[in-house]
Parts: sequence; structure tokens; C-alpha cells
Amino acid sequence: GCNGTASAALGALNKAGNVSERLNTANKELQGVMKKLQDLASLTQNVKNQTMNVLTKAQKKKEYFEINNKKLKDFIKNIKEFLNEEGADAESIEKVALQVLAISLPLNRTTLDKMIVQINNSLTNLTNVGGIVNQTSQLIRDAKKLLENAKDAKNRAVRVNDLVNNTKQALDVSEQAIEKAKKALKEANDNLNSTKNATSEVEERLLQLEDDQMDMMMRLNNLSLGVEALRNKTEMNRQMAKDAQALANNATLQASSLEQSLNDTERRYQELLLKMESLGGNSGNLNSIHQKAQDMKKNAEDLLNNAMNGIQQLDDLEKRFRNNEDRMQQQRDELEDLKQNATSVRDAIQDKLQKYTNCG
Repeated sequence: GCNGTASAALGALNKAGNVSERLNTANKELQGVMKKLQDLASLTQNVKNQTMNVLTKAQKKKEYFEINNKKLKDFIKNIKEFLNEEGADAESIEKVALQVLAISLPLNRTTLDKMIVQINNSLTNLTNVGGIVNQTSQLIRDAKKLLENAKDAKNRAVRVNDLVNNTKQALDVSEQAIEKAKKALKEANDNLNSTKNATSEVEERLLQLEDDQMDMMMRLNNLSLGVEALRNKTEMNRQMAKDAQALANNATLQASSLEQSLNDTERRYQELLLKMESLGGNSGNLNSIHQKAQDMKKNAEDLLNNAMNGIQQLDDLEKRFRNNEDRMQQQRDELEDLKQNATSVRDAIQDKLQKYTNCG
């Protein structure tokens, strides 16, 4: 009987030794997991600070982009006013309309709001990481406490079986804590990596938006210069039309005056011929007067021919002017069509701006 009891006690001691070894191993593993959790908590705080900085930057960029989009809307309003101006030629309107069609808003408020929500979600994930770290740390502390209790039980144990039972219980709890800690570490690392990736993506998108906004402002500046030049050209067209009208009116007035002069000359010539016929006797004086009359008639004919040429030139000028008027009317018709197209462009732009405003 004693040999059986001794053998059982020896076996129990061996088991207790194995359990103690496992307890020491579990304790070391718990220490390692605790260290990893502390490192993760520090890294999480750093990423959280970085994410907060990106959030602040995104909010500032949102204000900056909204100001520039306001400038864009004001510019489009100026374009609308230009398209409604009288005298703008068809080529100019078509050029402006095509350039306006090429304009697209670099971003809208919805895009930035989504980015900010994404950053806030990342911050929430980081907060969850902190909770996981705290919860897992508590589990590890509980497991370590049980290990210490197991060691105390070993030191105070009177019976080997009590020692084995206590140490097995502590070991089971420690292994469960280690397993939960490992899962928590994996989840925390996944959240941390997700947050870092989201933060990097947001920073890249912000940089791209800055580049797009800068390109847009440069294009708007160039287009503003082009619109100003087209306005000057339109004013020149108006002035040229006024000058041509004044020239035509002056030419018509001169032609009427010349025709009257020719009529007066012809009348005087006829009066002179009558006087010559009534003079009679003095053939020498008559011949001299006749010669003078012939010269006067020739001069009058030359004046008449010149006047007729002048009238013909005026007729040609009038035809060219009327052709110009027809061409201007055609251009006005084309202008009206282009205005309709420009109105469609303006409506499309206003629709975009309305959507942009509704997103706000």
C-alpha cells in the first residue's frame, strides 16, 4: 500500500513539475504579449495624431476649395454676361463656349465630406484599438494574478493534488488570455494598418486636389485674358460698323451735291448756246464764244463723267455695304444659334453648380 502511495505521489510531483514549467513559459509569453500591446498602444497614438492632422488639413482644404469654387461660379457668371452682349461675333462666342465646356469642377463638397467621414471612421477604429488594448491588458493582468496565486499555492501546498489542480486552472486561464491577446493584437494591427492606408490615401488625394485646383485657376486666368481680348475685338467691330455707315452716308451726300452741280452746268451751257445764236453778226467773237462754249461743254461732260464714275463707285460701295450687312445679318443669325448653344452650356454649368450647392 505504501509503495502505491509513493508511486502516485511521485507521479503527481512529476506532473506538477511539468505544469510549473508550462506556467513559467506562459508567464514569459504573457510578458511578451504585454510588451507588444504597449508598443501597439504607442503606435496607435502616433497614428491617431497623424490622422487628426490629416483631418484638420482636410477641413482647411475644404474651406480653401469652397472659396475657389465661389470664384469659379463668379467667373462663369461673367462668361454668361459676355455671351449676352450685343455685337459679340460668332467666332468669339464659339471660342468662349468651347473653353467653358472644357471646364469641370475639380471637386465638390460631397467628395471632401466623404474623405472627412473616412478619416473619422479611421479615428473610431483607432479608438477601438485602444479599447482592445485595455481589455486585453486586463485579461493579461488577471492571468498573471492567477499565475502568482498558483505559485503561492505551490509554495503553501500540503498536498500535491491541490498544487496540480491550482496550477492547471491558472494555466488554462493564462492560455485563454494569451489566445485572446493574440486575436486582439491581430485585430488591432489590422485596424492600425487600415487607418494608415486610409490616411495615406487621403493625403495623396489632397495633394492631387491641390494640383487640380492650381491647374484650374491657371486655366481660368488664361481664359479671363482671352475673354477680355474678345470683348475689345467686339468693341472694335462695333466702331468699324459705325465708321462704314458714316462713310456711306458722306459718299451719298457728296454724290447728290455733285449731281446738282452737273445739272446746273448743263443748264448754264444751254443758256449760253441760246445767247450765241442770238448774237448773229460778229463771227469772230461768235467763233471764240463757241469755242469757249465747246470747252465749257467738254469740261462739263468731263465733270459729268467723273460724277457718273463717282456714282458708280458709290453704287459699288453701297453694294459692298449691303453685302456686308447681309453677312453681318448672317453672323447675327449664327450668333443667335451660338447663344442658344451657349445657353445650353450655361444651363449645364448651372446644373453642375446646383448639384454642388445641394451637396453643401
